Amino acid sequence: MFSLVSSYVKIVKKRLFLPIIFAVALVVGFVFGIIYKDNTGYFYFSENVIAFYVNALTGYGSLGGLSFGCLFTDICLYGIFFLLSFSVFLLPLQFVVVFYRGYVLGGVAVCMITCFSVSGFMLFFFACLIRSLCSAFGLAAYATLAFDFSLCKKRKDLIYKKLVALGFCFLCALAGILAQLIAISFFLRPVSKNF
Repeated sequence: MFSLVSSYVKIVKKRLFLPIIFAVALVVGFVFGIIYKDNTGYFYFSENVIAFYVNALTGYGSLGGLSFGCLFTDICLYGIFFLLSFSVFLLPLQFVVVFYRGYVLGGVAVCMITCFSVSGFMLFFFACLIRSLCSAFGLAAYATLAFDFSLCKKRKDLIYKKLVALGFCFLCALAGILAQLIAISFFLRPVSKNF
């Protein structure tokens, strides 16, 4: 297992330009999400942001349900990336998905900060941003590995290798959700109840 992980790390280091391009797409999407304020998008974001805030900080919602919703979103994204990884020509669509993920994250940041000021910023930074960065790291690593596997001449274990790489992405999503749960449970909920 350790040799498999070390071989994946070598592949990502060899094709480091792809994770860098994914990071740029995420940051550009985030900036566009902050700058571009469409009224319909703002109301969509604000409705979901208020529901997230109520579930996360007030204690009226279940953290398990919140975590399952976030995990389900990440699993759907990984499924989309898995389907898009069967052709090298579909790689630009993966960049579009990451750009849109950054755009949504930027819109959520604006809504959280304008609606809830300091507590919204803390919730965004400690819960949403950390989980989204872990998820984006998994997406970039998977896309890089799938791109390298698609270029290989040996097609024998291609789907198996992609599924193992997808398992790594799932672990990244679990790490992000665990960090989100810890931040909300041990830091954000107690602080918001006392202030």
